[in-house]
Amino acid sequence: MWKVQGSQHPAVALSLDAEKAFDRVKWDYLKYAMSHFGFGHPFLTWVDTIYHLPSAAVLTNGLISPQFPLGRGTRQGCPLSPLLFVLALEPLAEAIQSEPTIRGICAGGRQHKILLYADDFLLTLEDPVTSVPPLMSLVDSFSRISGYRINWAKSEALPLSTYCPKTCLAGWDFHWSPSGIKYLGVMVHNSPSKMLQLNFDPLFREWEIDVWRWSSLHLSLSGKINIIKMNLAPRINYLSAMIPVWIPPAVFTRFQRLVRGFLWDGKAPKLAEKKLYPGLTQGGLNLPHFFKYYLAFQLRQLAHWYVPQVDAPVWQLIEQEVVVGCPLGGGY
Repeated sequence: MWKVQGSQHPAVALSLDAEKAFDRVKWDYLKYAMSHFGFGHPFLTWVDTIYHLPSAAVLTNGLISPQFPLGRGTRQGCPLSPLLFVLALEPLAEAIQSEPTIRGICAGGRQHKILLYADDFLLTLEDPVTSVPPLMSLVDSFSRISGYRINWAKSEALPLSTYCPKTCLAGWDFHWSPSGIKYLGVMVHNSPSKMLQLNFDPLFREWEIDVWRWSSLHLSLSGKINIIKMNLAPRINYLSAMIPVWIPPAVFTRFQRLVRGFLWDGKAPKLAEKKLYPGLTQGGLNLPHFFKYYLAFQLRQLAHWYVPQVDAPVWQLIEQEVVVGCPLGGGY
């Protein structure tokens, strides 16, 4: 985003919506893909055994329909299912990466076209007028072979550069979303500074609703802290680890204040809050300190910068190009 934000060349992020992603994969294609990637006969036989003549039924208002045979798809709930689905999509990802007419955003010495996690498909493209037609043609060809299909009308387009008007995607059915798109639970915006408001304000409203609901349960102090650790803390920690901008301490203070009211039922605290943060062996109750968690996430990233690496992660190569004149790596 930083790389293309001020660019005069159009750049766009496309979030592709798959139609019943896990349920459409053809089994003959899946078997061919596994064979192509080098899986041996014993493994293919095991998968064939699992997928041999499966059937299903539909439960509606307590009534179970007659059994009907299944002929495609990876069964959701099966631990093997996401791995098989990833294998099924890998040829499409490789084809997009190797197609020169589909232009990704250049940063860190390479082109970046795809962010792919299971069925969450995000593309970052330059010059969408020339990049989108071969992309759609490639996906449609893959659909005929594999059964995997994209619902183009439900797919979203986020302009990344300053010059990327809606007319760049005229003639296609993408939903134009300049206010942001969601990817892996994070609202992504072409202005990184706006990502704080787009992500933390909705999270705070969710917390308010949850805390109001839990307040009627008459929980003990340790029970409330366990809820905070198991439910609230993972949500804010995930966002604070993923959002690529500095998050001011005031953001975390707002959430910490809500937690304080939950712990003491809106009354004056009976203990100093700092006494609740230490571990049990130190006389505390392990209350999460959200800002310190955030600092720990940042220090983890700095370790990648400071320690020289032969194969640096992709995000580090991008940041080294964006943050010009700030040599954090190599022991500086």
